[in-house]
Amino acid sequence: MIIAGCGALNLDLIFEITDIDIVARLGIGLEPGRECVMDHQDATDLLTVLKKEAKLLAKSGGGSAANTLCALSRMGHRCFFIGTVGEDNEGEFLLDSMKGVDCSLVNRSGKSSLCIVVIDRLSQDRALAVVPGSLAIDPDEPKTSTILENCRLFHLSSLAQEDGPDLQGHLTALCPSSCIVSFDPGEVYAAKGYKKIKKILLRTWLLSASDVEFEQIFGKKSVMEVISKGLFGSKIQETMEIPFDFFKKMPPPILAKKSGARGALLASTTSIYSCPARDVEKIVDNTGAGDAFDAGLIHAIFSNKGPKKALEDAVSVAAFSIMSPGRTWIDHLDEVIIHHQRH
Repeated sequence: MIIAGCGALNLDLIFEITDIDIVARLGIGLEPGRECVMDHQDATDLLTVLKKEAKLLAKSGGGSAANTLCALSRMGHRCFFIGTVGEDNEGEFLLDSMKGVDCSLVNRSGKSSLCIVVIDRLSQDRALAVVPGSLAIDPDEPKTSTILENCRLFHLSSLAQEDGPDLQGHLTALCPSSCIVSFDPGEVYAAKGYKKIKKILLRTWLLSASDVEFEQIFGKKSVMEVISKGLFGSKIQETMEIPFDFFKKMPPPILAKKSGARGALLASTTSIYSCPARDVEKIVDNTGAGDAFDAGLIHAIFSNKGPKKALEDAVSVAAFSIMSPGRTWIDHLDEVIIHHQRH
């Protein structure tokens, strides 16, 4: 079965700093615990400071959906990525970083996108700045249409460019009604508000969001109010054949709410499941934990696990990811997969 994904494909530059307030005081929108969009000039100023005050921990491929698809490919799934990288050395690096993922639908144009991650050495809090590059995705490309018409799951994360939501809304419309649409908006899209991403939300079976993102999108509404009022999600039609046990026990729309150290929950109109966070030996980089959670959840669904076990697996993969910098945790996923197969 085919899994397709679309989102930013960034060059992640991960720094560790003694005092994260040093970068917050620059006045360019970078705040501890938050994600922002930054232009190339502000990014140049930030990198100048970081080269003096911080230590470069890792340079890797990144982007939420890209991370999730790389992990799913490592887990044995056939994955296609739709996106853009620059016509620069960074673009070559990013394509090389997508091992196992079919990137024939990744176009090359202009500059590559950057993601600058700054981690506080003591608190392990982090600030994240996305620096958009060029966007060159053609939804009318015949191969794109063919892949989306035949994919079993389409996983979306944010594009920092202004026309990103409209473009991805167009892409979701190409998917058949039986295609599972999984959406992790991140702060970039959540900050735009409900109306801007409504077209994607209404087609989403599985919405994955942090506490902050949930409130940015839906305001003060409760989880059950959002689900019961149909503010996101499409339902399984009687004519659809859905082979996965997960959706038979928990019909969509489903919210996967990620609460960091407080764990996570799955909620639908029929049931709620919760799972505490896993203890880890040492937190190295929690930047991609949400992407790892998404990969763990999707893999568990495709492995025909029920909601409770799928949530537990997702939390476990997220915990595993924060013990390594950048995307390097994916190289050791075999350890997690073997453990989950035994349990």
